[in-house]
Amino acid sequence: MSPKQKNKTEIKLSKKNEESLKEVVTNSVRNYFAELDGQPTTDFYSLVLQQIELPLLIETMQYANQNQTLASKILGLNRGTLRTKLRQYKLIDS
Repeated sequence: MSPKQKNKTEIKLSKKNEESLKEVVTNSVRNYFAELDGQPTTDFYSLVLQQIELPLLIETMQYANQNQTLASKILGLNRGTLRTKLRQYKLIDS
């Protein structure tokens, strides 16, 4: 994989922090399970999606100057799907 291709598939958190988003998620999941100390958990997938999806939507909408068409293109989502998610998180009015 060339350096250009790697940049498209691996998101670095910042120029100062060389840790990728993948590495942060991996470490966070490992820490979460370690802190459970054998206790059962449910809906973990949903919890993770909510924790990631909300700031992803907020920051993308801000970057797109609240332009839903542009944000949907950036995210690779259908505009209707984006609107549904924005309503789900109460980021727009119904």
